[in-house]
Amino acid sequence: MSAGTAPEVRALPVMNWPLSSEQLDAMVRATWLTVFMGSLYALLVALPFVGLVPDRVLVVWTALFVAVRVARLVAARRWQATPPAGRDLRMWSWSMALNAAAQAALWGFGSWWLMAPQQPAAEAALHLGLSIVTLTNVQTLARTYPLLFFYTLLVMGPLALRDLWLGGLHTMLGGMAVLVGTYALVSGLQHARAHNETLRQRQRNAELIAALQQEVEARTAAQARAEQAHAEKAHFLAAAGHDLRQPLNAIGLLAQALPQEQAGPPLALAAQRIYGCVEQMGDIVDGLMELSHLDAGTVQPQLAPLDLAGLLQSLAAQHDEAARRKGLRLELQLHTDASGLHTVSDARLLRRVLDNLVSNAVRYTEAGSVVLRAVATQEAVRVEVVDTGVGIAAAELERVFEPFYQTGNPGRDQRHGHGLGLAIVQRLGRLLGLGLRVSSVPGQGSCFTLHLPAARPASPQVASAPAPAPDAADVLHGRRVLVVEDDPASAEALTLLLGRWGCQVRQAQCMTTALAALRPEWQPEFVVADLRLAEGDDGCLTALQLRAAVGGHLPAVLVTGELGHARAEAARAEGFTVLGKPLRPAQLRACMNDAFARRP
Repeated sequence: MSAGTAPEVRALPVMNWPLSSEQLDAMVRATWLTVFMGSLYALLVALPFVGLVPDRVLVVWTALFVAVRVARLVAARRWQATPPAGRDLRMWSWSMALNAAAQAALWGFGSWWLMAPQQPAAEAALHLGLSIVTLTNVQTLARTYPLLFFYTLLVMGPLALRDLWLGGLHTMLGGMAVLVGTYALVSGLQHARAHNETLRQRQRNAELIAALQQEVEARTAAQARAEQAHAEKAHFLAAAGHDLRQPLNAIGLLAQALPQEQAGPPLALAAQRIYGCVEQMGDIVDGLMELSHLDAGTVQPQLAPLDLAGLLQSLAAQHDEAARRKGLRLELQLHTDASGLHTVSDARLLRRVLDNLVSNAVRYTEAGSVVLRAVATQEAVRVEVVDTGVGIAAAELERVFEPFYQTGNPGRDQRHGHGLGLAIVQRLGRLLGLGLRVSSVPGQGSCFTLHLPAARPASPQVASAPAPAPDAADVLHGRRVLVVEDDPASAEALTLLLGRWGCQVRQAQCMTTALAALRPEWQPEFVVADLRLAEGDDGCLTALQLRAAVGGHLPAVLVTGELGHARAEAARAEGFTVLGKPLRPAQLRACMNDAFARRP
Protein backbone atom coordinates (compact mmCIF):
# COMPACT_ATOMS: atom_id res chain seq x y z
CA MET A 1 0.00 0.00 0.00
CA SER A 2 1.47 3.35 -1.03
CA ALA A 3 1.48 6.35 1.27
CA GLY A 4 -1.80 8.21 1.20
CA THR A 5 -3.79 5.17 -0.07
CA ALA A 6 -6.48 3.71 2.19
CA PRO A 7 -6.53 -0.07 2.70
CA GLU A 8 -9.49 -1.81 1.10
CA VAL A 9 -11.79 -2.63 4.02
CA ARG A 10 -15.34 -3.29 2.87
CA ALA A 11 -18.32 -2.60 5.07
CA LEU A 12 -20.39 -5.73 4.42
CA PRO A 13 -24.14 -6.32 4.62
CA VAL A 14 -25.23 -8.80 7.29
CA MET A 15 -26.26 -11.43 4.69
CA ASN A 16 -23.49 -11.30 2.09
CA TRP A 17 -22.46 -14.00 -0.34
CA PRO A 18 -19.87 -15.03 -1.29
CA LEU A 19 -17.92 -14.42 1.87
CA SER A 20 -15.16 -11.86 1.83
CA SER A 21 -11.47 -12.73 2.02
CA GLU A 22 -11.37 -11.26 5.52
CA GLN A 23 -14.31 -13.42 6.69
CA LEU A 24 -12.78 -16.60 5.26
CA ASP A 25 -9.41 -15.73 6.76
CA ALA A 26 -11.00 -15.29 10.19
CA MET A 27 -12.60 -18.75 9.89
CA VAL A 28 -9.28 -20.31 8.93
CA ARG A 29 -7.49 -18.67 11.85
CA ALA A 30 -10.08 -20.18 14.22
CA THR A 31 -9.76 -23.68 12.73
CA TRP A 32 -7.45 -25.24 15.30
CA LEU A 33 -9.46 -23.90 18.23
CA THR A 34 -12.81 -25.01 16.82
CA VAL A 35 -11.47 -28.47 15.91
CA PHE A 36 -10.05 -28.99 19.38
CA MET A 37 -13.09 -27.69 21.27
CA GLY A 38 -15.54 -29.44 18.95
CA SER A 39 -13.75 -32.76 19.40
CA LEU A 40 -13.78 -32.30 23.18
CA TYR A 41 -17.55 -31.55 23.15
CA ALA A 42 -18.17 -34.59 20.94
CA LEU A 43 -16.30 -36.84 23.37
CA LEU A 44 -18.21 -35.45 26.36
CA VAL A 45 -21.55 -35.87 24.56
CA ALA A 46 -20.85 -39.41 23.29
CA LEU A 47 -19.46 -40.96 26.48
CA PRO A 48 -22.78 -40.97 28.42
CA PHE A 49 -24.38 -42.95 25.56
CA VAL A 50 -21.87 -45.83 25.64
CA GLY A 51 -23.91 -48.98 26.33
CA LEU A 52 -27.16 -47.10 25.77
CA VAL A 53 -27.05 -47.08 21.95
CA PRO A 54 -25.58 -49.64 19.57
CA ASP A 55 -21.80 -49.47 19.27
CA ARG A 56 -21.94 -49.25 15.50
CA VAL A 57 -23.95 -46.00 15.85
CA LEU A 58 -21.26 -44.42 18.04
CA VAL A 59 -18.50 -45.66 15.70
CA VAL A 60 -20.16 -44.33 12.56
CA TRP A 61 -21.04 -40.99 14.17
CA THR A 62 -17.50 -40.58 15.53
CA ALA A 63 -15.90 -41.53 12.20
CA LEU A 64 -18.02 -39.03 10.30
CA PHE A 65 -17.21 -36.35 12.88
CA VAL A 66 -13.46 -37.02 12.54
CA ALA A 67 -13.69 -36.96 8.73
CA VAL A 68 -15.41 -33.55 8.77
CA ARG A 69 -12.77 -32.19 11.17
CA VAL A 70 -9.90 -33.50 9.07
CA ALA A 71 -11.47 -31.97 5.96
CA ARG A 72 -11.62 -28.64 7.79
CA LEU A 73 -7.92 -28.86 8.69
CA VAL A 74 -6.92 -29.74 5.12
CA ALA A 75 -8.98 -26.85 3.75
CA ALA A 76 -7.35 -24.44 6.22
CA ARG A 77 -3.84 -25.52 5.14
CA ARG A 78 -4.74 -25.13 1.46
CA TRP A 79 -6.16 -21.66 2.07
CA GLN A 80 -2.98 -20.53 3.79
CA ALA A 81 -0.83 -22.01 1.01
CA THR A 82 -2.79 -20.28 -1.77
CA PRO A 83 -1.67 -16.73 -2.69
CA PRO A 84 -4.40 -14.13 -2.03
CA ALA A 85 -4.61 -13.28 -5.73
CA GLY A 86 -5.30 -16.93 -6.60
CA ARG A 87 -8.15 -17.54 -4.16
CA ASP A 88 -11.59 -18.09 -5.64
CA LEU A 89 -13.81 -16.60 -2.93
CA ARG A 90 -16.99 -18.22 -4.24
CA MET A 91 -15.45 -21.69 -4.26
CA TRP A 92 -13.91 -21.23 -0.84
CA SER A 93 -17.19 -19.84 0.55
CA TRP A 94 -19.03 -22.99 -0.59
CA SER A 95 -16.24 -25.20 0.75
CA MET A 96 -16.38 -23.63 4.22
CA ALA A 97 -20.18 -23.53 4.19
CA LEU A 98 -20.51 -27.21 3.30
CA ASN A 99 -17.98 -28.21 5.96
CA ALA A 100 -19.84 -26.17 8.59
CA ALA A 101 -23.17 -27.59 7.42
CA ALA A 102 -21.82 -31.17 7.65
CA GLN A 103 -20.53 -30.51 11.14
CA ALA A 104 -23.85 -28.94 12.21
CA ALA A 105 -25.83 -31.83 10.66
CA LEU A 106 -23.74 -34.36 12.59
CA TRP A 107 -24.62 -32.52 15.78
CA GLY A 108 -28.29 -31.98 14.99
CA PHE A 109 -29.21 -35.30 13.34
CA GLY A 110 -26.82 -37.13 15.68
CA SER A 111 -29.32 -36.34 18.43
CA TRP A 112 -31.70 -38.80 16.68
CA TRP A 113 -29.02 -41.50 16.78
CA LEU A 114 -27.98 -40.78 20.35
CA MET A 115 -31.39 -41.38 21.87
CA ALA A 116 -31.89 -42.61 25.45
CA PRO A 117 -35.09 -40.93 26.65
CA GLN A 118 -35.15 -42.93 29.88
CA GLN A 119 -31.63 -41.80 30.87
CA PRO A 120 -31.78 -38.22 32.23
CA ALA A 121 -27.99 -37.90 32.59
CA ALA A 122 -27.32 -38.84 28.96
CA GLU A 123 -30.15 -36.60 27.73
CA ALA A 124 -28.89 -33.70 29.85
CA ALA A 125 -25.34 -34.15 28.46
CA LEU A 126 -26.74 -34.17 24.90
CA HIS A 127 -28.83 -31.03 25.32
CA LEU A 128 -26.14 -29.19 27.25
CA GLY A 129 -23.46 -30.15 24.71
CA LEU A 130 -25.48 -29.01 21.70
CA SER A 131 -26.47 -25.76 23.43
CA ILE A 132 -22.81 -24.99 24.24
CA VAL A 133 -21.77 -25.82 20.67
CA THR A 134 -24.42 -23.46 19.30
CA LEU A 135 -23.68 -20.57 21.66
CA THR A 136 -19.90 -20.77 21.30
CA ASN A 137 -20.24 -20.52 17.53
CA VAL A 138 -22.06 -17.20 17.91
CA GLN A 139 -18.66 -15.55 18.42
CA THR A 140 -16.77 -17.47 15.73
CA LEU A 141 -19.47 -17.40 13.03
CA ALA A 142 -21.15 -14.04 13.73
CA ARG A 143 -19.00 -12.22 11.15
CA THR A 144 -20.19 -14.81 8.60
CA TYR A 145 -23.86 -14.61 9.58
CA PRO A 146 -25.21 -16.82 6.77
CA LEU A 147 -23.18 -19.73 8.12
CA LEU A 148 -24.29 -19.01 11.69
CA PHE A 149 -27.92 -18.95 10.58
CA PHE A 150 -27.84 -22.35 8.88
CA TYR A 151 -25.47 -23.82 11.48
CA THR A 152 -27.93 -22.96 14.28
CA LEU A 153 -30.90 -24.35 12.33
CA LEU A 154 -29.07 -27.63 11.59
CA VAL A 155 -27.97 -28.10 15.22
CA MET A 156 -30.99 -26.97 17.25
CA GLY A 157 -33.73 -27.67 14.69
CA PRO A 158 -33.41 -31.51 14.64
CA LEU A 159 -32.95 -31.51 18.43
CA ALA A 160 -36.17 -29.54 18.97
CA LEU A 161 -38.09 -31.78 16.54
CA ARG A 162 -36.72 -34.90 18.33
CA ASP A 163 -37.91 -33.58 21.70
CA LEU A 164 -41.36 -32.70 20.36
CA TRP A 165 -41.62 -36.17 18.80
CA LEU A 166 -40.69 -37.84 22.12
CA GLY A 167 -43.27 -35.75 23.99
CA GLY A 168 -43.70 -35.61 27.74
CA LEU A 169 -40.95 -33.78 29.55
CA HIS A 170 -38.95 -33.67 26.31
CA THR A 171 -41.48 -31.15 25.00
CA MET A 172 -40.15 -28.66 27.53
CA LEU A 173 -36.58 -29.50 26.45
CA GLY A 174 -37.61 -28.92 22.83
CA GLY A 175 -38.95 -25.48 23.77
CA MET A 176 -35.67 -24.71 25.50
CA ALA A 177 -33.82 -25.81 22.34
CA VAL A 178 -35.94 -23.38 20.33
CA LEU A 179 -35.15 -20.59 22.79
CA VAL A 180 -31.42 -21.35 22.68
CA GLY A 181 -31.49 -21.34 18.88
CA THR A 182 -33.47 -18.10 18.78
CA TYR A 183 -31.08 -16.46 21.24
CA ALA A 184 -28.10 -17.59 19.17
CA LEU A 185 -29.61 -16.13 15.98
CA VAL A 186 -30.57 -12.80 17.58
CA SER A 187 -27.27 -12.48 19.41
CA GLY A 188 -25.38 -13.45 16.26
CA LEU A 189 -27.26 -10.80 14.29
CA GLN A 190 -26.24 -8.15 16.83
CA HIS A 191 -22.66 -9.37 16.70
CA ALA A 192 -22.72 -9.26 12.90
CA ARG A 193 -24.02 -5.70 12.89
CA ALA A 194 -21.45 -4.64 15.49
CA HIS A 195 -18.71 -6.28 13.44
CA ASN A 196 -19.85 -4.51 10.29
CA GLU A 197 -19.95 -1.21 12.16
CA THR A 198 -16.38 -1.88 13.25
CA LEU A 199 -15.46 -2.49 9.63
CA ARG A 200 -17.16 0.73 8.59
CA GLN A 201 -15.31 2.61 11.34
CA ARG A 202 -12.04 1.07 10.21
CA GLN A 203 -12.81 2.17 6.68
CA ARG A 204 -13.54 5.71 7.83
CA ASN A 205 -10.36 5.76 9.92
CA ALA A 206 -8.34 4.41 7.00
CA GLU A 207 -9.79 7.11 4.74
CA LEU A 208 -9.07 9.79 7.33
CA ILE A 209 -5.50 8.53 7.77
CA ALA A 210 -5.03 8.47 4.01
CA ALA A 211 -6.44 11.98 3.70
CA LEU A 212 -4.23 13.14 6.57
CA GLN A 213 -1.19 11.56 4.93
CA GLN A 214 -2.04 13.28 1.67
CA GLU A 215 -2.50 16.58 3.48
CA VAL A 216 0.80 16.16 5.32
CA GLU A 217 2.56 15.29 2.07
CA ALA A 218 0.91 18.25 0.33
CA ARG A 219 1.88 20.59 3.17
CA THR A 220 5.41 19.22 3.24
CA ALA A 221 5.72 19.72 -0.50
CA ALA A 222 4.19 23.19 -0.24
CA GLN A 223 6.55 24.07 2.60
CA ALA A 224 9.51 22.83 0.57
CA ARG A 225 8.35 24.90 -2.41
CA ALA A 226 7.80 27.92 -0.16
CA GLU A 227 11.26 27.56 1.37
CA GLN A 228 12.79 27.23 -2.08
CA ALA A 229 10.85 30.25 -3.32
CA HIS A 230 11.84 32.13 -0.16
CA ALA A 231 15.52 31.32 -0.74
CA GLU A 232 15.27 32.25 -4.42
CA LYS A 233 13.48 35.49 -3.57
CA ALA A 234 16.05 36.36 -0.91
CA HIS A 235 18.85 35.69 -3.39
CA PHE A 236 17.09 37.76 -6.06
CA LEU A 237 16.48 40.65 -3.69
CA ALA A 238 20.08 40.60 -2.51
CA ALA A 239 21.40 40.62 -6.07
CA ALA A 240 18.85 43.19 -7.23
CA GLY A 241 19.59 45.50 -4.30
CA HIS A 242 23.30 45.27 -4.95
CA ASP A 243 23.01 45.78 -8.71
CA LEU A 244 20.54 48.66 -8.45
CA ARG A 245 22.56 50.54 -5.85
CA GLN A 246 25.96 50.00 -7.44
CA PRO A 247 25.63 52.54 -10.30
CA LEU A 248 23.86 55.01 -8.02
CA ASN A 249 26.72 54.69 -5.57
CA ALA A 250 29.29 55.44 -8.28
CA ILE A 251 27.34 58.42 -9.66
CA GLY A 252 26.84 59.93 -6.22
CA LEU A 253 30.49 59.55 -5.26
CA LEU A 254 31.66 61.01 -8.56
CA ALA A 255 29.35 64.01 -8.13
CA GLN A 256 30.74 64.61 -4.64
CA ALA A 257 34.33 64.05 -5.78
CA LEU A 258 34.22 66.86 -8.38
CA PRO A 259 36.67 69.62 -7.40
CA GLN A 260 33.96 72.25 -6.97
CA GLU A 261 36.37 75.04 -6.21
CA GLN A 262 37.93 74.56 -9.68
CA ALA A 263 34.83 73.64 -11.68
CA GLY A 264 33.03 76.95 -11.29
CA PRO A 265 29.49 77.69 -10.02
CA PRO A 266 27.52 76.14 -12.94
CA LEU A 267 29.29 72.80 -12.78
CA ALA A 268 29.25 72.78 -8.98
CA LEU A 269 25.50 73.43 -9.00
CA ALA A 270 24.98 70.66 -11.56
CA ALA A 271 27.03 68.25 -9.42
CA GLN A 272 24.97 69.20 -6.38
CA ARG A 273 21.75 68.55 -8.25
CA ILE A 274 23.05 65.24 -9.61
CA TYR A 275 23.85 64.16 -6.07
CA GLY A 276 20.39 65.26 -4.93
CA CYS A 277 18.80 63.14 -7.66
CA VAL A 278 20.99 60.19 -6.68
CA GLU A 279 19.85 60.54 -3.06
CA GLN A 280 16.21 60.57 -4.17
CA MET A 281 16.71 57.53 -6.38
CA GLY A 282 18.55 55.82 -3.54
CA ASP A 283 15.67 56.53 -1.18
CA ILE A 284 13.22 54.97 -3.65
CA VAL A 285 15.41 51.90 -4.16
CA ASP A 286 15.89 51.56 -0.39
CA GLY A 287 12.15 51.77 0.18
CA LEU A 288 11.31 49.29 -2.57
CA MET A 289 13.94 46.80 -1.44
CA GLU A 290 12.86 47.11 2.18
CA LEU A 291 9.23 46.51 1.22
CA SER A 292 10.27 43.51 -0.88
CA HIS A 293 12.28 42.02 1.99
CA LEU A 294 9.37 42.51 4.40
CA ASP A 295 6.83 41.00 1.99
CA ALA A 296 9.19 38.08 1.29
CA GLY A 297 9.57 37.38 5.00
CA THR A 298 13.37 37.63 4.91
CA VAL A 299 13.53 40.18 7.75
CA GLN A 300 13.82 38.55 11.17
CA PRO A 301 13.67 40.81 14.24
CA GLN A 302 16.43 40.51 16.84
CA LEU A 303 14.59 41.20 20.09
CA ALA A 304 16.57 42.55 23.02
CA PRO A 305 16.04 44.86 26.02
CA LEU A 306 15.98 48.47 24.88
CA ASP A 307 16.27 51.86 26.56
CA LEU A 308 13.39 53.56 24.76
CA ALA A 309 14.11 56.97 26.25
CA GLY A 310 17.56 57.05 24.65
CA LEU A 311 16.16 56.01 21.29
CA LEU A 312 13.46 58.71 21.39
CA GLN A 313 15.94 61.39 22.44
CA SER A 314 18.22 60.41 19.54
CA LEU A 315 15.30 60.61 17.09
CA ALA A 316 14.20 64.00 18.42
CA ALA A 317 17.72 65.37 18.03
CA GLN A 318 17.97 63.94 14.52
CA HIS A 319 14.78 65.64 13.27
CA ASP A 320 14.99 68.84 15.30
CA GLU A 321 16.89 70.81 12.65
CA ALA A 322 14.43 69.85 9.86
CA ALA A 323 11.53 70.93 12.10
CA ARG A 324 13.16 74.27 12.96
CA ARG A 325 13.80 75.01 9.28
CA LYS A 326 10.02 74.83 8.77
CA GLY A 327 9.30 76.89 11.88
CA LEU A 328 7.89 73.89 13.78
CA ARG A 329 8.31 72.89 17.41
CA LEU A 330 9.51 69.31 17.86
CA GLU A 331 8.59 68.29 21.40
CA LEU A 332 9.74 65.17 23.23
CA GLN A 333 7.46 64.17 26.11
CA LEU A 334 8.50 61.25 28.31
CA HIS A 335 5.95 60.23 30.97
CA THR A 336 7.47 57.60 33.23
CA ASP A 337 8.53 56.79 36.78
CA ALA A 338 12.03 56.66 38.19
CA SER A 339 12.79 53.35 36.48
CA GLY A 340 12.62 54.98 33.04
CA LEU A 341 11.27 53.74 29.72
CA HIS A 342 12.30 50.19 28.89
CA THR A 343 10.93 47.66 26.42
CA VAL A 344 11.92 44.58 24.43
CA SER A 345 12.15 45.03 20.67
CA ASP A 346 14.52 45.21 17.72
CA ALA A 347 16.27 48.55 18.15
CA ARG A 348 17.13 48.98 14.47
CA LEU A 349 13.67 48.11 13.14
CA LEU A 350 11.84 50.08 15.83
CA ARG A 351 14.02 53.10 15.06
CA ARG A 352 13.08 52.71 11.39
CA VAL A 353 9.36 52.78 12.28
CA LEU A 354 9.64 55.85 14.49
CA ASP A 355 11.99 57.61 12.07
CA ASN A 356 9.46 57.22 9.24
CA LEU A 357 6.60 58.44 11.43
CA VAL A 358 8.48 61.52 12.70
CA SER A 359 9.85 62.45 9.25
CA ASN A 360 6.32 62.13 7.78
CA ALA A 361 4.91 64.31 10.54
CA VAL A 362 7.51 67.01 9.91
CA ARG A 363 7.06 66.76 6.12
CA TYR A 364 3.25 67.17 6.20
CA THR A 365 3.05 69.83 8.94
CA GLU A 366 3.35 73.45 7.85
CA ALA A 367 2.63 75.18 11.15
CA GLY A 368 2.38 74.23 14.79
CA SER A 369 4.22 71.31 16.34
CA VAL A 370 5.19 67.67 16.17
CA VAL A 371 5.08 65.80 19.47
CA LEU A 372 6.98 62.58 20.15
CA ARG A 373 5.39 61.20 23.31
CA ALA A 374 5.97 58.05 25.39
CA VAL A 375 3.78 56.98 28.30
CA ALA A 376 4.84 54.01 30.45
CA THR A 377 2.62 51.79 32.60
CA GLN A 378 3.48 48.62 34.49
CA GLU A 379 2.63 46.38 31.55
CA ALA A 380 3.12 48.46 28.40
CA VAL A 381 4.67 51.52 26.84
CA ARG A 382 2.56 53.70 24.52
CA VAL A 383 4.46 55.76 21.98
CA GLU A 384 2.64 58.48 20.04
CA VAL A 385 3.68 60.70 17.15
CA VAL A 386 1.26 63.64 17.04
CA ASP A 387 1.29 66.49 14.53
CA THR A 388 -0.82 69.52 13.66
CA GLY A 389 -0.52 68.94 9.93
CA VAL A 390 -2.98 68.48 7.09
CA GLY A 391 -4.56 65.38 8.58
CA ILE A 392 -5.99 62.37 6.77
CA ALA A 393 -9.59 61.88 5.66
CA ALA A 394 -11.39 58.87 7.19
CA ALA A 395 -11.77 57.26 3.76
CA GLU A 396 -8.01 57.36 3.28
CA LEU A 397 -6.87 56.06 6.68
CA GLU A 398 -6.32 52.54 5.30
CA ARG A 399 -5.00 53.60 1.91
CA VAL A 400 -2.15 55.68 3.31
CA PHE A 401 -0.38 52.39 4.12
CA GLU A 402 -0.38 51.33 0.46
CA PRO A 403 2.94 51.70 -1.39
CA PHE A 404 3.27 54.97 -3.35
CA TYR A 405 -0.08 56.29 -2.08
CA GLN A 406 0.06 59.92 -0.93
CA THR A 407 -2.64 62.29 0.26
CA GLY A 408 -2.70 65.87 -0.97
CA ASN A 409 0.10 65.36 -3.49
CA PRO A 410 -1.52 64.81 -6.90
CA GLY A 411 1.52 66.28 -8.66
CA ARG A 412 3.88 63.76 -6.98
CA ASP A 413 6.06 66.54 -5.54
CA GLN A 414 9.24 64.75 -4.41
CA ARG A 415 9.56 67.10 -1.46
CA HIS A 416 6.65 65.22 0.09
CA GLY A 417 8.43 61.88 -0.17
CA HIS A 418 7.67 58.87 -2.32
CA GLY A 419 4.75 57.19 -0.53
CA LEU A 420 6.76 54.27 0.84
CA GLY A 421 7.33 55.33 4.45
CA LEU A 422 3.96 54.33 5.92
CA ALA A 423 3.88 51.09 3.92
CA ILE A 424 7.17 50.16 5.57
CA VAL A 425 5.84 51.28 8.96
CA GLN A 426 2.79 49.05 8.67
CA ARG A 427 4.80 45.95 7.73
CA LEU A 428 7.43 46.51 10.38
CA GLY A 429 4.66 47.16 12.90
CA ARG A 430 3.14 43.75 12.15
CA LEU A 431 6.55 42.09 12.33
CA LEU A 432 7.33 43.63 15.73
CA GLY A 433 3.76 43.34 17.07
CA LEU A 434 3.48 47.07 17.70
CA GLY A 435 -0.31 47.31 17.43
CA LEU A 436 -0.15 50.34 15.13
CA ARG A 437 -3.18 52.63 15.34
CA VAL A 438 -3.89 55.92 13.55
CA SER A 439 -6.45 58.64 14.17
CA SER A 440 -6.76 61.88 12.28
CA VAL A 441 -8.91 64.95 11.73
CA PRO A 442 -8.49 66.66 8.33
CA GLY A 443 -7.04 70.11 8.78
CA GLN A 444 -6.12 69.52 12.44
CA GLY A 445 -3.51 66.77 12.42
CA SER A 446 -2.86 63.08 12.98
CA CYS A 447 -1.82 60.74 15.77
CA PHE A 448 0.04 57.47 15.18
CA THR A 449 0.17 55.19 18.24
CA LEU A 450 2.41 52.19 18.96
CA HIS A 451 2.10 49.75 21.86
CA LEU A 452 5.21 48.02 23.21
CA PRO A 453 5.67 45.65 26.17
CA ALA A 454 7.22 47.14 29.29
CA ALA A 455 10.48 45.61 30.50
CA ARG A 456 12.86 45.88 33.41
CA PRO A 457 15.62 48.47 33.22
CA ALA A 458 18.61 47.37 31.17
CA SER A 459 21.52 49.06 29.49
CA PRO A 460 21.49 47.96 25.85
CA GLN A 461 23.26 49.86 23.12
CA VAL A 462 20.88 51.81 20.94
CA ALA A 463 21.77 51.32 17.32
CA SER A 464 21.76 54.59 15.47
CA ALA A 465 23.31 55.86 12.30
CA PRO A 466 26.28 58.15 12.88
CA ALA A 467 25.36 61.77 12.60
CA PRO A 468 27.24 63.87 10.07
CA ALA A 469 30.35 65.30 11.63
CA PRO A 470 31.74 68.78 10.94
CA ASP A 471 34.34 69.15 8.24
CA ALA A 472 37.73 68.30 9.70
CA ALA A 473 40.18 68.01 6.84
CA ASP A 474 43.13 68.03 9.22
CA VAL A 475 41.84 64.84 10.89
CA LEU A 476 41.83 62.91 7.61
CA HIS A 477 44.86 64.52 5.98
CA GLY A 478 47.55 61.96 5.22
CA ARG A 479 45.54 59.02 6.56
CA ARG A 480 46.17 55.73 4.78
CA VAL A 481 42.89 54.27 3.54
CA LEU A 482 42.46 50.96 1.69
CA VAL A 483 39.42 50.76 -0.62
CA VAL A 484 38.29 47.17 -1.31
CA GLU A 485 35.72 47.37 -4.12
CA ASP A 486 35.23 45.09 -7.14
CA ASP A 487 33.19 47.61 -9.15
CA PRO A 488 35.69 49.82 -11.04
CA ALA A 489 33.41 52.87 -11.25
CA SER A 490 32.59 52.81 -7.52
CA ALA A 491 36.22 52.18 -6.60
CA GLU A 492 37.44 55.07 -8.72
CA ALA A 493 34.77 57.45 -7.42
CA LEU A 494 35.51 56.52 -3.81
CA THR A 495 39.24 56.94 -4.41
CA LEU A 496 38.68 60.43 -5.87
CA LEU A 497 36.46 61.41 -2.93
CA LEU A 498 38.91 60.20 -0.28
CA GLY A 499 41.75 61.88 -2.19
CA ARG A 500 39.89 65.18 -1.99
CA TRP A 501 39.74 64.72 1.76
CA GLY A 502 43.53 64.43 1.85
CA CYS A 503 43.76 60.66 2.32
CA GLN A 504 46.41 58.36 0.86
CA VAL A 505 44.29 55.79 -0.96
CA ARG A 506 45.06 52.37 -2.41
CA GLN A 507 42.62 50.04 -4.16
CA ALA A 508 41.97 46.29 -4.05
CA GLN A 509 39.30 44.13 -5.65
CA CYS A 510 39.14 41.09 -3.33
CA MET A 511 40.69 39.59 -0.21
CA THR A 512 43.79 38.37 -2.07
CA THR A 513 44.64 41.74 -3.62
CA ALA A 514 43.78 43.53 -0.36
CA LEU A 515 46.31 41.45 1.59
CA ALA A 516 48.83 41.88 -1.24
CA ALA A 517 48.49 45.68 -0.96
CA LEU A 518 50.01 45.63 2.54
CA ARG A 519 53.61 46.79 2.69
CA PRO A 520 55.96 47.42 5.61
CA GLU A 521 56.09 51.07 4.58
CA TRP A 522 52.34 51.31 3.92
CA GLN A 523 49.89 49.88 6.45
CA PRO A 524 46.23 50.99 6.19
CA GLU A 525 44.73 52.98 9.04
CA PHE A 526 41.16 52.65 7.76
CA VAL A 527 39.34 50.26 5.41
CA VAL A 528 36.31 50.97 3.21
CA ALA A 529 35.10 47.69 1.72
CA ASP A 530 32.10 46.48 -0.22
CA LEU A 531 30.37 43.71 1.73
CA ARG A 532 29.98 41.63 -1.46
CA LEU A 533 33.23 41.25 -3.38
CA ALA A 534 34.52 39.47 -6.46
CA GLU A 535 35.59 35.82 -6.36
CA GLY A 536 32.86 35.17 -3.80
CA ASP A 537 34.80 37.05 -1.10
CA ASP A 538 33.11 38.63 1.88
CA GLY A 539 33.98 42.19 2.88
CA CYS A 540 33.60 41.42 6.59
CA LEU A 541 36.03 38.48 6.41
CA THR A 542 38.41 40.60 4.34
CA ALA A 543 38.38 43.36 6.99
CA LEU A 544 39.00 40.77 9.72
CA GLN A 545 41.94 39.30 7.76
CA LEU A 546 43.39 42.79 7.25
CA ARG A 547 42.98 43.55 10.94
CA ALA A 548 44.83 40.33 11.83
CA ALA A 549 47.58 41.09 9.29
CA VAL A 550 48.10 44.62 10.59
CA GLY A 551 48.24 43.29 14.13
CA GLY A 552 46.05 45.80 15.87
CA HIS A 553 42.75 47.63 15.83
CA LEU A 554 41.84 48.53 12.26
CA PRO A 555 38.57 50.49 11.88
CA ALA A 556 36.49 49.71 8.82
CA VAL A 557 33.28 50.75 7.12
CA LEU A 558 31.47 48.10 5.10
CA VAL A 559 29.22 49.33 2.30
CA THR A 560 26.30 47.23 1.07
CA GLY A 561 23.08 47.36 -0.88
CA GLU A 562 21.63 44.65 1.43
CA LEU A 563 21.24 46.26 4.83
CA GLY A 564 18.82 43.63 6.10
CA HIS A 565 20.91 40.70 4.88
CA ALA A 566 22.57 38.22 7.25
CA ARG A 567 25.99 39.40 6.03
CA ALA A 568 25.26 42.92 7.25
CA GLU A 569 24.13 41.61 10.65
CA ALA A 570 27.30 39.50 10.92
CA ALA A 571 29.43 42.54 10.12
CA ARG A 572 27.71 44.60 12.81
CA ALA A 573 28.27 41.76 15.28
CA GLU A 574 32.01 42.02 14.56
CA GLY A 575 31.93 45.71 15.50
CA PHE A 576 32.12 47.17 12.00
CA THR A 577 30.00 50.08 10.83
CA VAL A 578 27.68 49.14 7.96
CA LEU A 579 26.45 51.86 5.59
CA GLY A 580 23.99 51.44 2.76
CA LYS A 581 24.32 52.24 -0.92
CA PRO A 582 24.26 54.77 -2.40
CA LEU A 583 26.92 55.83 0.09
CA ARG A 584 26.43 59.28 1.59
CA PRO A 585 29.84 60.97 1.84
CA ALA A 586 28.83 62.86 4.99
CA GLN A 587 28.10 59.58 6.78
CA LEU A 588 31.42 58.08 5.67
CA ARG A 589 33.32 61.15 6.72
CA ALA A 590 31.59 61.18 10.11
CA CYS A 591 32.59 57.55 10.68
CA MET A 592 36.21 58.24 9.72
CA ASN A 593 36.40 61.38 11.88
CA ASP A 594 34.99 59.44 14.83
CA ALA A 595 37.43 56.55 14.33
CA PHE A 596 40.50 58.81 14.12
CA ALA A 597 39.28 60.99 16.98
CA ARG A 598 39.34 57.91 19.21
CA ARG A 599 42.70 56.77 17.84
CA PRO A 600 44.93 59.72 16.88
